[in-house]
Amino acid sequence: MSLYNQFENHVSTRFKWTNNEPIVVAVSGGVDSIVLLDLLARLPRHLKPKCIIAHINHHLRAESDEEEQFVRQLAAKEGLSICVHHWEKKGHPISGIEEAARHVRYRFFNQVAQEMGAQYILTAHHQNDQVETIMMKWVRGSSLEELTGIKEVRRSGEHSILRPLLPFSKAQLIRHAKMNELNWVEDTSNQSMTFSRNRFRNSIIPLMKEENQAVEENVIRISNEISEWLDIITPCIEAEVKRTTSITTESLTLDIPHWLSLNEALRKRVLTKALILWNPDGKLLVKQKHIELINDWLKESKPNASIDLSNGLIAQRSYDTCSIVQKVQSQQHGLLVEGKLINQLNRWVRLSKNEKIGLFTLSAYEKMTLKNTETLFLGNEVALPLNIRHRKNGDRMTVKGLNGTKKLKSIFIDDKVPLQERNQAWVVEDDEGTIIWVIGYRESSLSLDPITDTIIYVLVYEQETQDD
Repeated sequence: MSLYNQFENHVSTRFKWTNNEPIVVAVSGGVDSIVLLDLLARLPRHLKPKCIIAHINHHLRAESDEEEQFVRQLAAKEGLSICVHHWEKKGHPISGIEEAARHVRYRFFNQVAQEMGAQYILTAHHQNDQVETIMMKWVRGSSLEELTGIKEVRRSGEHSILRPLLPFSKAQLIRHAKMNELNWVEDTSNQSMTFSRNRFRNSIIPLMKEENQAVEENVIRISNEISEWLDIITPCIEAEVKRTTSITTESLTLDIPHWLSLNEALRKRVLTKALILWNPDGKLLVKQKHIELINDWLKESKPNASIDLSNGLIAQRSYDTCSIVQKVQSQQHGLLVEGKLINQLNRWVRLSKNEKIGLFTLSAYEKMTLKNTETLFLGNEVALPLNIRHRKNGDRMTVKGLNGTKKLKSIFIDDKVPLQERNQAWVVEDDEGTIIWVIGYRESSLSLDPITDTIIYVLVYEQETQDD
């Protein structure tokens, strides 16, 4: 049976879009997404959706602009709408670029779906991607739930992410592309061993296949078995989650006596499931070692105690309850000016007659009407409270997009900033003394791309004009 026939059968039984329904298709220009687009175009009328191409120019390679042009030309040729986002170099983090790029992609896809009235977002993940993902998660020590790999259907905000190529191998996709004389672009970065996925793809998995050619099939089979076992035990776990935990946006709270009454293995599964429910997007990374730590700590801890977890989280015990919260949420204040604590979250503070600044949660920021502002998008890596001050001798910072640190004096010289303006410039440092922003001049590597979905806070600086 041809790949197209298999794809049509799979789509008709697995997915529910209707004729001419708008769907967003992530198209990089590589063979995977080109084949997905081709297969969708071949569907019979009653299954054929209205495809909207979403493409991201990551500006990671010299070929990025050429790839964007290739996808734009393909969209024009096929008469398809296309939306393009540019992830400029200044928005690239110094480290963790793979994960940052992933967040940028999915936030953009959701924005396109929202604007276009689409319910579904399609990506071209295939069987080989699934194997690589499972292997990477296994090596990193992920939970059982994560070892089930990429979900074929996953909710993302108000939309659903669909991966209709997951049952098919990369070899099948390439064979279809060649048989149908499709054109695609090769991503040269796929050969770079800088990226962990490429190391698994090009080195680790090929070595494992020398031991057993069926290693990829076995990984998929074991992942499916884990998924089946989870289906069996999940109802029991969910019942205990309801009995022993309380989940709100701000915290996850355990009823310690009820939780400790469970079998130890069930305790860990209940806490793992509760953390997933509290943090469905995976923004707050809690590993198995933290589950073990909480379990051991609650058996021995005093009535009032706390421990630090990962990624800005803290577990706080108060007699028979234990609450897991973000550490920054337990801090009462968000801003200091020249070392004086004067402001809380979601409030403005005046810096001068015509200047003000405020630290806002993302949800509060999105409701604001602003003008003449500059913004800095921040995640959990920044230690609050922030201190707003003028420059001091010897000030240095890491500049976004550059390696190492640079003196503020050198930045001002490079920008030919007059001495008076240098002395009036506002410097923002976090609670650990790390400079994260010289307002109007430079951001540090801790600032996030505004489309990234790991944003927790937005620091807003507003300069008022006489007309305000």
